[in-house]
Amino acid sequence: MRIGTVSRTLAIFAGILSLTGYGLYNSQILFGSARPSVAAWLVFGFLVFLNMGSYWGMSKDWIMSLLPIASGLSCLATTIVVICKGGGFGRLAVFDWIILACALLACFVWLRFNHAEFANAIVMVAVGVGFIPIFAGLASGRVREPTPLPWIIWTTSYALGAFTVLLRWHEEPKKKSPYHMVYPAGCIVLHAAVVFMIAAFSR
Repeated sequence: MRIGTVSRTLAIFAGILSLTGYGLYNSQILFGSARPSVAAWLVFGFLVFLNMGSYWGMSKDWIMSLLPIASGLSCLATTIVVICKGGGFGRLAVFDWIILACALLACFVWLRFNHAEFANAIVMVAVGVGFIPIFAGLASGRVREPTPLPWIIWTTSYALGAFTVLLRWHEEPKKKSPYHMVYPAGCIVLHAAVVFMIAAFSR
């Protein structure tokens, strides 16, 4: 099997895993008692779509971009599920405002200076900020995850996404950029940390 075929296969599989993880997560919302904030999901949805666009803008590679595209579409579906489930609109928390500010800054950098790479890096800072309440909630016991399975699936999908980037660098060395790895590598760390914290604090 040629490397190009392997990279496409891995990218597709990573996208399918991402969709599967969101499917399991949405089932918890649909059939559980959770009522996530619509406002928070709208902000995060905007961030994920910005990530999808900026990643494509810097890579111009549909194979590397398949995972952020799958994640963006899944996030849209999750936002729709939250709305249909009757989640409260609520107020934006402090971290939500920080995420929104980072997203707007990323838009400005991308549109004003045409730097999709810097915009995507700013987006990843915002994604990291978005995980702080999850970490704090798990550590304090305020947040309970029924199962770590979605987070394990997401971690695996991002690991495959990172390997896909490495293969694409090998296939087209002239397109190689360290910014391509910021998204999958950062998400591996964040999602794996959630898996660890669920195991450590949800007993």
